[in-house]
Amino acid sequence: MKENSRLKIRIFRGMAVSLPFLFIILLEILLRIFQVGDDYSLFVQSDERAGHLMMNPLVSEKYFTQKQNATVGYFEPFHAEKQEGTFRVFVMGASTAVGFPYLHNGSFHRMLRHRLEQTYPDTDFEVINLALTAINSYALQDMAEEVIEQQPDAVLIYAGHNEYYGTLGVGSTSQLGSFPALVRLSLKLRELRIIQLCYDAYFSIMLRGENSDPDLQENLMKRMVRQQEIPHGSDLYRAGITQFDSNMDLLLETLTDAEVPVYLSNLISNEKAQKPFISHLQPHTDQLRWTEHYDKLKLALNANNYQIALEEARSALQLDSTHAEIHFLLGKVLLGLGKKREARDAFQAATRYDALRFRAPPEINQLIEEKAEEYEAHFVNTNEIFRLASQGGIIGEELVLEHLHPNLEGYFLMADAFYRSLVKEPRLLNPQLTTLADAREVYPLTEVDSLLGIYATMILKEGWPFYESITIDTTHRSLPEAIAGALAVKQISWQAAMEKLYQHYHQRNVYDSALRVMEAVILEYPERPEFKAKAGSLCMKMGDFGKGSAFFKKAYRQQANPRFAYFAALCLLQQGALNETYTFLQDAFGQQQPDADTQRLMTAVRQILQMESQLKTSPNAGLLSRLARNYFLVGLGEEARQKAEESLSLEPDNPEAVLILQQLNEEQNS
Repeated sequence: MKENSRLKIRIFRGMAVSLPFLFIILLEILLRIFQVGDDYSLFVQSDERAGHLMMNPLVSEKYFTQKQNATVGYFEPFHAEKQEGTFRVFVMGASTAVGFPYLHNGSFHRMLRHRLEQTYPDTDFEVINLALTAINSYALQDMAEEVIEQQPDAVLIYAGHNEYYGTLGVGSTSQLGSFPALVRLSLKLRELRIIQLCYDAYFSIMLRGENSDPDLQENLMKRMVRQQEIPHGSDLYRAGITQFDSNMDLLLETLTDAEVPVYLSNLISNEKAQKPFISHLQPHTDQLRWTEHYDKLKLALNANNYQIALEEARSALQLDSTHAEIHFLLGKVLLGLGKKREARDAFQAATRYDALRFRAPPEINQLIEEKAEEYEAHFVNTNEIFRLASQGGIIGEELVLEHLHPNLEGYFLMADAFYRSLVKEPRLLNPQLTTLADAREVYPLTEVDSLLGIYATMILKEGWPFYESITIDTTHRSLPEAIAGALAVKQISWQAAMEKLYQHYHQRNVYDSALRVMEAVILEYPERPEFKAKAGSLCMKMGDFGKGSAFFKKAYRQQANPRFAYFAALCLLQQGALNETYTFLQDAFGQQQPDADTQRLMTAVRQILQMESQLKTSPNAGLLSRLARNYFLVGLGEEARQKAEESLSLEPDNPEAVLILQQLNEEQNS
């Protein structure tokens, strides 16, 4: 009896303990059935392309405490089942990896993909960008396992600037705590619908109580900053570095354990042209004496009296070595004196002591290099490539738009840095590598792309923390300038902007510029064969039949549209590739009955090949005139003229040859 009683007690206790868990599980199942809450999977099925995945448009909300601040990235479809022969690359990072402010084809990942395709035309590349503005190493670490499931051949990482003010950063308004392990756990729990409900309710109450709903009129930079001043060496300063260290360990361990090749880049920022945002003095500093040296330094620097300015800068630093602006001014003084190496050190010190931490301190780059070595990742020295391209080895406005985002030339250099590392991959070894100059020349950037970066940067710098006024003449703008302006303020979409620009060039018969626009659209929508066909048509108008046939062939491989094959064949004919034309058409149609135009073309080409073969053994005027007629029918005027003239040399009154020459002359004179 006692044993039975004890057993019942154990059962009741077990039920009492398990009931809450069973209730939670049941509630979670019901919430999913009734679609309450959100699916935060990194990848979802593409609505537009069957059998393809893309980055989940909602995944960003997982990382932001206020959904109004959540950002969006690229939704580039890729095969759910990786295709044989495909080289798949994922890009991870934040706004620089997104390609801000250009986005689309102004991003380094598009430049990289285009260059890889030029170098390895027989390899299919999928370069999928997972970067999101204002995220940091927490998000990257959280994505890693789902990235591995998609069988990447390479993962490219450019991250580290957002450890302080990116979402979940130590100085951010979207902070979940100062212990990295707990923050990572909370991200995992956010995948549960019941946790999402609790989370949203909690933050709704908290934010209402603090009256701190985000002011969407302010830029995202300002909305994300909770702690404006994070002095060098402070607890928050060290916490940001510790956070990055901890998350990168887990990220790299996860990827390398799965034997995924990782390409880890160090960071760049504007050292020479972006003065520190916030400089402060230590409490014990003699402010009166310091201010005296500061004022004399500014006066001497403005007068280009560099020696006096140097003495005043050093005197000020003796009183307080942590004032960021003094280091920045010292850098300018040393540049004036031609001491470039010392100037570089001074500018880097200015970044280190800048209390508004939008630019990563130098310790982050040091950690990146150490992590690459520790986890045997490929270290991509983007910083060094930028320095080699910068005057005096000091990165400035030549390559960077504001404090840290590259201009188009800078993004080309970023793409070049990753390209140089990727081509060492065993699967990609190829001696015919393209140069940066060649890659830049053939890359389809438009005038609107370049202008967009300028306008978007102006808009950014009009707000906090720059507060620079916009000065731009809007009365005498060209159409590309007007389109770029509308795009910068989000009055039109990028797609609409490209269509307007295309029509602008096409209506003026500026076909080379129209083709560049169409190539830009193809980069954005590589899965859309109609754009390749449109590009092929432009090439035909320009007389570039080699490029035209390549576009039409690619379009036909994606979609077996008979018209794509027909125009590809016309382009091949214009190159004089008769055998290739006939073989291509036979392969394209096989047992399928071609349309009337294609049938006539195939018949004419077949007869040309037969007649050319007959001429080798029995040349005569009739055969030559019939051959001339077929050349004329397929649009090969010069060949038709040559054969007609040969026919008349044998038979001066051959009526068919005379008629063909008349028709050719009429075409030439029309």
